[in-house]
Amino acid sequence: MNRILWIATIGALLFSIGCRYDMQDQPRLKPYKESDFFADGKSMQDPPEGTVARGKLNEDKAFYTGKKENADPNVQVETTTDATGNTLVSSFPNAVEEFPIPVTKELVDRGQERYNI
Repeated sequence: MNRILWIATIGALLFSIGCRYDMQDQPRLKPYKESDFFADGKSMQDPPEGTVARGKLNEDKAFYTGKKENADPNVQVETTTDATGNTLVSSFPNAVEEFPIPVTKELVDRGQERYNI
């Protein structure tokens, strides 16, 4: 019993040493602030060339949604019904009429490569 008490005491002591109150206050650099860490004096490095922005950077509505910039939300869409009762949309008046980037063989090959990962 005495041995278990000593082991528990040593364990509690080691545990309490590891729990410092200032562990949440880690040294860090704030983005866009001056720093001596990097040679250019910045604390945040510029993204590498070709980096794709993610998140809320949707500057080109036509590119991200496939709809025209000033699309009318109240426009009438032409629909038909087939023999099984399915509704088919036959016109998309707010859709863009051209692909936003030039489609080349390299682009298609890259898409195929990314699809087959």
